[in-house]
Amino acid sequence: MDAKSKQVMVPEPPVVRHHEFYFSDGSVVIIVERTAFRIHQSILARHSEVFNTLWEVPQPPSVDVYDGCPAVYLSGDAVDDFVDVMRVIYDIL
Repeated sequence: MDAKSKQVMVPEPPVVRHHEFYFSDGSVVIIVERTAFRIHQSILARHSEVFNTLWEVPQPPSVDVYDGCPAVYLSGDAVDDFVDVMRVIYDIL
């Protein structure tokens, strides 16, 4: 590899906690576009068939963990859209 073809690795920006939906007693962390939402698995399962089904599927022995909670990465979703969903689920309008 010559000097012209050298690639520079740019570090990914850090994951940041959402200011409104990062609960100290949350049981799962959902990460959307590098933003962490620490929320309650039971509340998500109650309001979303998708999340309810996700929790029923056996998890691999090694799962990603963020701040001591299982972490789920949502790709293709926008932070603003996920915040809107959280406001509806948590009745914060």
